[in-house]
Amino acid sequence: LLAAIINHPTIFDVFEEEIGLLGIKQPRIDALRQKIIELISENPNFTAENMVLELKNSGFSSELRVVLSDELYALARFARPQAEYEDVCEGWRGLYDAIQQRRGSQENKRQN
Repeated sequence: LLAAIINHPTIFDVFEEEIGLLGIKQPRIDALRQKIIELISENPNFTAENMVLELKNSGFSSELRVVLSDELYALARFARPQAEYEDVCEGWRGLYDAIQQRRGSQENKRQN
């Protein structure tokens, strides 16, 4: 999900609430999410290239190597830099909904 936002910052307007609510357990990846939100909030016209540069300058180079990896793009083609806006939005929504559904199922199992 973060790769799609980094590569397509314009989707932030569509998924701002969901991005803010993403529960990421890895502290550095969550810090990356928070920095992305901060950068886009400060400059809504951020390009993907500027986003990557700013994130690297903020100390997230190793996290970007994971989040923007070929392995990830093989699983989430919609997050690729060359993906069409509609495909990015559709893929982002589908993955987000699947994650939320899985979390809900896990929560229900814990309660029972």
